[in-house]
Amino acid sequence: QSFYYNVRDVRTADDALLSVKVMIFYEISDLQRMLDQTSDPIADITNSCCADIVSSVSACDYIAFVESISKYNDLKTYPQLCERAHSIGITIQ
Repeated sequence: QSFYYNVRDVRTADDALLSVKVMIFYEISDLQRMLDQTSDPIADITNSCCADIVSSVSACDYIAFVESISKYNDLKTYPQLCERAHSIGITIQ
């Protein structure tokens, strides 16, 4: 499965206002855990993804963000997303 999500109103350290569009690929790896742990898995995924993006983008200025844009393709940039997804039986790909 996959979906697009726009993380709006993200500010860099130098106060540039951005929208960051991400595409999230996921697989339900443990259906029973998902049913036991959450009533809204998509909200859990999007909220944790937003937290990771806001945290990462706010730590750099606009130029540094643009120069490091490729890091947003790496799951290492999304620790909260990966942790939350795992806890609810979802694998982020």
